[in-house]
Amino acid sequence: CSSDLTLRMCCAEGSLFRPAVAQFAVLSPRAALLYRVPRLGAWMEAQGTKRATETVIVGNALRVVAGELSSKECGIEHTKLEAGEDCTGNTMWSWLHRW
Repeated sequence: CSSDLTLRMCCAEGSLFRPAVAQFAVLSPRAALLYRVPRLGAWMEAQGTKRATETVIVGNALRVVAGELSSKECGIEHTKLEAGEDCTGNTMWSWLHRW
C-alpha cells in the first residue's frame, strides 16, 4: 500500500479528512514528510480541491521539496535527513524521536 493511498484513506464523507487525523508522516533514511492534515485540508479547500488525489498528496509534496510551494501554506513539511548508521545527527531515528 502506498503512502498517498494510506493518507487518502483518512478522508471522510462530507469533509476532506477525518477530524481525528491531525498528522500523517512518511519517513525514509534520507527524508521525512509531515502532513499537518487540518492545514492541508484547509489549503485544499481554499484551492477549490475537493478530493485528495495522488497529484494533491504526492505532487504538492514534490513542490514543497522543490521550493515551489510553502510548507506553512499547505501543511506539508519536508526534512532532509542524513543516512548515517551511527544514529547521530539528523537521522530518521532522531526525527522520529522528536515527532
